[in-house]
Amino acid sequence: VVSTQSTGPLNIEAGRHNQTPRQLRFCPWCRKVNATTAIETEAHSLDQCSLYNNDRHLIISDPEFLALSNGSITNMFHSLHNHTPRILGLLANFVHAMITTRENFGKTQGH
Repeated sequence: VVSTQSTGPLNIEAGRHNQTPRQLRFCPWCRKVNATTAIETEAHSLDQCSLYNNDRHLIISDPEFLALSNGSITNMFHSLHNHTPRILGLLANFVHAMITTRENFGKTQGH
């Protein structure tokens, strides 16, 4: 689960703890910026959410990563044991960048 200290876990997880129905655990970025009701899951955050487009571009533009992932960062997380230290480093840097991006978004929302 991608989470931050300032904004908490993704809504898919936070909603589980506060009994929000799964279908209402929206991505705050997509709801605000894109006026969509995407559920904020790990897969949504890793592969789809436009909040992370710049972060995502850095990792998927790597030729080795692209060849191994078939374009899906989520797929890479499902098979971490199969990857080189370099690829694992790319994934770690990406997740760190996502956390920073989310924290910055949370600060603009007063969280």
